[in-house]
Amino acid sequence: MIKIMMNQQDMIKKMIKEAIGKEAMEPLTKSDMKRVKNLDLASMEVSDESLKYIRGLTELETLFLDGTWTAGDGLKYLKNCKNIKRLYLFRTRLNDRGLTSFKVLKNLGNLEVLSISETRVTNSGLNQIKHLTSIKDLDVSKNQISDKGVKYLANFENLEVLNLGSTQITDLSFRYISKMTGLKILYLSNTEITDAGAEGLKDLTDLEMLYLDGTQISDKALTFLEGLKKLRWLSLFSTDVTKKGIKSLQKVLSDTVIMDQ
Repeated sequence: MIKIMMNQQDMIKKMIKEAIGKEAMEPLTKSDMKRVKNLDLASMEVSDESLKYIRGLTELETLFLDGTWTAGDGLKYLKNCKNIKRLYLFRTRLNDRGLTSFKVLKNLGNLEVLSISETRVTNSGLNQIKHLTSIKDLDVSKNQISDKGVKYLANFENLEVLNLGSTQITDLSFRYISKMTGLKILYLSNTEITDAGAEGLKDLTDLEMLYLDGTQISDKALTFLEGLKKLRWLSLFSTDVTKKGIKSLQKVLSDTVIMDQ
């Protein structure tokens, strides 16, 4: 175990040096650590415990941990990273218990982007991050998330991008989604959304991109989109929408690219 951890330490130091353009043989100083703004550890054999080697990166703004071994417990070592804005944890071993680390990280007031797609996170996990209301871009797709989980996102008033694709949400989630009026990009692909739920989209007038592919909607849902004048991209693959319905919508939203096949 000690040998493995030492290997991970060396690997992380190597990536830190690369991030600031330092030669491999040169020693890292505290000053060097403070120069690191972005660190990419994606797809590396990085465990939770090895994340202690980045706790000195006090000026860190972006951290890629996607595809690593972390389950979330090591996130506690980010407590000194007060400037972190973007955190990528998709395709990791992240679970609900690991997300409890966010409760003790009171310094994440600048966090704007959080990706936890394709992890082991469930509704309970979203309850652990409901206080991170500074988030603008949230990806929780391909997780065991239902309407109950979406409720915990109700206070995310700054959200501009939300990905709920391939989750278990239904029309009931629109009681919360319809109030996220600042949304610009919304992914609802491969969910159980129907025409009834789609009515909640009419209030999201800032939407620029909308993904409804793989949902249960029909032409009726398209009538609720007619007021979305800022919409520039609409994905309708694998739905019950007809050519006639699309043609009718295209007359109203002439600047919108509509993808249906």
